[in-house]
Amino acid sequence: LPVVVFAHGFGSDLDGYAPLADHWAAGGFVVIQATHLDSRRLALPDDDPRRPRMWHYRVQDMQCILDELSALEASVSGLAGRVDHTRIVAAGHSFG
Repeated sequence: LPVVVFAHGFGSDLDGYAPLADHWAAGGFVVIQATHLDSRRLALPDDDPRRPRMWHYRVQDMQCILDELSALEASVSGLAGRVDHTRIVAAGHSFG
């Protein structure tokens, strides 16, 4: 199965993109969504010293997903051996 790695917009979270993720999954894609530091789920304070480099942490998040793809694949029942590691696309919305 091909993979979509998706980055949410600034201050959003993965829940806001559920219809899009569901659409891709119904089309036969494995969809992996990061929860970035600026996600509303994490409620990072405005004065957090990491804020100026938020873009850097987002890149690290996406790289981590790619680096750990085999472990993620193995952790999902029924998915092991079905992910095509040569067919990966990155997608995002706004700051994603």
